[in-house]
Amino acid sequence: MTPRLLTPLSFLLYCCLSVFAKTHLQYEGDILLGSLFPIHKQNHLHKGDPCGDIQSEDGIQPLEAMLFTLDNINEDESILKGVRLGAVAYDSCDDPIFASEQAVPFLEGFMSRKYEVESCEAPSSGRPRNTSRDDPPWSSDLVVGMIGPQTSAVSVQLANLGRIFKVPQISYLSTSDKLCNAAEFPYFFRTVPSDVHQAKAIAELFAEFKWNYASVVHSDSEYGEMGYQALKDQFDSKGICLAKPLVIINKYFVAEDYRGIIRSLMDMKLSRIVIVFCDRIPAGRLLEAVKELGVFDRFLWVGSDAWASRESVVKGRESAVLGAVAVQPLRRSYPGFDDYFRSLFESNERNPWFPEYLRVYHNCSSYEVCSQKEDLLIEEQQLYVHFVRDAVYAFAYALDALIMDSCGPPRGGNRLCPQFWKASRDELRSYLENVTFKDIGGNDFSFYGSHEHSLKESSSFFFRHDGPPRYTIINFQERGDSYDWYKIGTYINGKILLNSEIVNFTQHPVTSCTRKSCRPYEIRVPSSSDGCCWTCKQCSINEFRKSEYECGLCPLGEISSVGDNFTTCSLVPEIFMDFRDKWAIASMSFASVGISMTLMTSFIFWKYWETPVVKASGRELSLLLLLGTFLSFSATFVIVAKPSKVTCGTMRFCIGFCYTVCYAAVVTKTNRVARIFRMDNSNSSNNNNPRWTSPLSSLLIAGALVSVEVLINIVWLLLEPPEAVVVVSLMGKRILVCAGVDDNFMAGLVYPFILILGATLYAFKTRKCPGGFNETRYIFFANAVTTIHWFAYVPLYLVSADPHIRAVILALSLCLSAIVQLGCLLFPKLYTVLFKPEKNTRDAVMTSHHNRRFPSNIHPNGSNNNFRSSSFLFEYSRGGGSTLEMSHSSFEAMTGNEHRHLTWSHTLSAVEENNLQSSLATPASRVKPTRIRSTSISRSTQTASSLDVSKKAISFFVNISDEDDLVYEEDCRD
Repeated sequence: MTPRLLTPLSFLLYCCLSVFAKTHLQYEGDILLGSLFPIHKQNHLHKGDPCGDIQSEDGIQPLEAMLFTLDNINEDESILKGVRLGAVAYDSCDDPIFASEQAVPFLEGFMSRKYEVESCEAPSSGRPRNTSRDDPPWSSDLVVGMIGPQTSAVSVQLANLGRIFKVPQISYLSTSDKLCNAAEFPYFFRTVPSDVHQAKAIAELFAEFKWNYASVVHSDSEYGEMGYQALKDQFDSKGICLAKPLVIINKYFVAEDYRGIIRSLMDMKLSRIVIVFCDRIPAGRLLEAVKELGVFDRFLWVGSDAWASRESVVKGRESAVLGAVAVQPLRRSYPGFDDYFRSLFESNERNPWFPEYLRVYHNCSSYEVCSQKEDLLIEEQQLYVHFVRDAVYAFAYALDALIMDSCGPPRGGNRLCPQFWKASRDELRSYLENVTFKDIGGNDFSFYGSHEHSLKESSSFFFRHDGPPRYTIINFQERGDSYDWYKIGTYINGKILLNSEIVNFTQHPVTSCTRKSCRPYEIRVPSSSDGCCWTCKQCSINEFRKSEYECGLCPLGEISSVGDNFTTCSLVPEIFMDFRDKWAIASMSFASVGISMTLMTSFIFWKYWETPVVKASGRELSLLLLLGTFLSFSATFVIVAKPSKVTCGTMRFCIGFCYTVCYAAVVTKTNRVARIFRMDNSNSSNNNNPRWTSPLSSLLIAGALVSVEVLINIVWLLLEPPEAVVVVSLMGKRILVCAGVDDNFMAGLVYPFILILGATLYAFKTRKCPGGFNETRYIFFANAVTTIHWFAYVPLYLVSADPHIRAVILALSLCLSAIVQLGCLLFPKLYTVLFKPEKNTRDAVMTSHHNRRFPSNIHPNGSNNNFRSSSFLFEYSRGGGSTLEMSHSSFEAMTGNEHRHLTWSHTLSAVEENNLQSSLATPASRVKPTRIRSTSISRSTQTASSLDVSKKAISFFVNISDEDDLVYEEDCRD
């Protein structure tokens, strides 16, 4: 339901926003790529306007890199021949919410396609729809995918929309590990690797320099949080310790807060290396705090890809950054882009933000002024813009393959056939996953699968959605009168290569704390507050090594065990049941089969949820019964586990609770059926509908019954808390068992046994219900088997001294009871549903096993004697062209083609002849029967609200009273 609501809501959002003039760039094309670039910085200070100053490094340059790439593609006859690839670009202002609003115009086409599918409307023929005068100047149906955004926080927001509306999206710089989840973001791609690989590269860098201790500062953004977690995982695997992290709150930190972060770092005396995993703006403010406090030589900074190599971050703070090292996605210069960018200063009409850029960065009021400036300084190319090029080419080659498969090779004219537009909605993602092309270095580019994550969480991570893991390691150095980032190594496909001769950070006091390995009988004594550094201390002879930091005292008569590396005290080994025991394996195997049967039954019930047989079984209570059987099978895994307070308490709780859940469902269901059909008192002519028969009421009643057992178990556990104790057998074995493994365990079975008796009683009372509701035989058998096996296993359990045998008896008892419940109460329903579909009808369910048929005419008779009651199906047949009439015009079925609604609320008299062929006559004197029976209708339910008068039979399900037995006919209903 949620996606269907989002479509109109998104359109409403678009309509609301369309009243504002949105600056955007349009690059004409037969196919369009939507794109989002952070043309302006995010404005944290003013809530009214989300956009701050224009930025060149991360705004204008990547946008122009996309346009430059589109020019190259459209001029290349080897790709997308006969098709012009275009784009529409909006400003994200690096703000997730604002970016979502900006993306609505080019998401409109995807929204309408999804709405057509989900509302079952006929989809469009494949060609884009014509735009109305209120639409943007370009058709949203031409948009097939999206380039960007840049930062991870914005990409996560847009990737959520992409999942809903199936929008392929390729980011050129979002590296957050969260975006690795191809199951959560199936339409998100990126040309850069995940931060998981960046964390691996940093960890390898630490190992190369033999650093084993560092502090870390990260921002509270998606990028910072996920980056820190990836760092911690990688450092833990290599034995490198991270001090307690310091977090920057991006939106609320002011200058004093950043100075506080630096002071906290200075308090960590042993930590000189600081990893900064922050976004660009907070990283710059942190370095500004270093400059203000004048602690230039105190730290060695290790930078992440979001801020390292950014001129806007280090400009004016060079002394604070000097010596820093950083890991960046592969840095390369985009050939031809520098010349292209310089040419824009003469004329750039297609970029609406370029005049503002000229005015802010170059003090140019017009292109003519800029072209005449001799001292015009054009900033250096950002060495990540080639990832923008890869993103555009990925779309281009994927679209080229899709067009070729959908429309064939170019034959002149419009190459985009209707089949392409239809396929682009669903198949473009798979083409992107398999795209391969040459990058600017001449290497093959294809999206990379995150194999590591697939092993941890889901097979969906085998999707190829990330850029290849290639990094450049850089060092901030002073050479002559200038400062810059210089390449000192690479990290490609898990291998690090460093040129140590050009590394320059020896001026900093890089130190490592003592983290030597302690001997088995020694513990660590921390020498730093975070526990990263320590010395070793030996435990005494009567102590064992309780943990890495604590010695524990052995009980009297015990000493530390050399064989266990002094982590325990030596004594006779304990024995206990665990998952490796052969009896446990046998029990768990049996329980696993039962769980599979329960899940299969649940699935079949769910699949045939709306069929009469499933409805008649009491769906909600049947689910409760399935829950009880599932718990009964699952309890086996607790019973055979190693005894502990948790497992012992859980086992004691489950023994009675599992039975209670099953039989509470059976008691409630049979009680409900008995009250609905009023089998024990139907001679009143004014029976009200029974109360508390709705599914919710039944569940509440069953819950109340179960709560009694829960209360009993809670009181029992409070009065006698569970615990695992060691008992010494006659053979001298130390056996770990649950305390109270005697007849106390039987206390939880008293209440379930009462429920079994109640279920048996109500099963007897509902024995004359219609076949679909009558489970008397099955319930009798299930209860009998349960009772018999109780009387068998209880003595066996009590007399057995072997804890293994006791556990197996207890587990098999619960499993056997659950098997009986499934076999007797649920499998018959499955048999009917799967193999007897002709009986899975309302008529078959509502029909008694013994129905009476009276072919008859009808006349009124007010007899209302106090007779025995039963439920029957009556069929009243009319002969020839006669009519069926009822006194007071209660109902009438005339011959002809008319349809009348029939009502029934009166008393009948049934006249039966010697041959048992009965008829109703008006008046009764016309028939000379052998005997007459009076019947009184206490309740009747018409099987159809209208009747085809051409039929000769009218059927009613009624309650009647008779004075003696009649001859029954099996399945007499036609």
